[in-house]
Amino acid sequence: MPANAQDRVTNSDRRALPLDSFSYPDQQNAANPRLPAGEVELTGKMRTIMHGPYTPLPPGRWELAATVIIDTRGTPLFLTFDWGSEPDFARMMKRIDRSGVYQVTLTRDWLEEQRCEFRILASAAHFDGHLKVVDVTVTRQDMAAERPNADVT
Repeated sequence: MPANAQDRVTNSDRRALPLDSFSYPDQQNAANPRLPAGEVELTGKMRTIMHGPYTPLPPGRWELAATVIIDTRGTPLFLTFDWGSEPDFARMMKRIDRSGVYQVTLTRDWLEEQRCEFRILASAAHFDGHLKVVDVTVTRQDMAAERPNADVT
């Protein structure tokens, strides 16, 4: 999705990224039922679950926080969360064994203005599972602060 001038995030912003600004490749396949933005069935092969929104961010340290509800349906799920801009991403790979609400936090430094991308990938084939993204927020952080690169709670 191309971004225009009003899509830019300014230096002092904390901004919620609308779920409908992301792409959900599974929903572009006519064989899959249409789910609301942010909801994805995880059954199937390794693949990109969602990506986007490609909004320009000015230089600085930017933190992404996403709330996701994961239903494992009794089977372990292997997910990868990426935050950044090609070719540099903060990456977190997780095995999820229990259903629940998870907070994903990733931090990355932008040295120049670049379009941001948050992606969730199924890192393995899954027999069952469901994921719902509740919200995604980006916040500019102090670059002098020492912070971990990625965290899931």
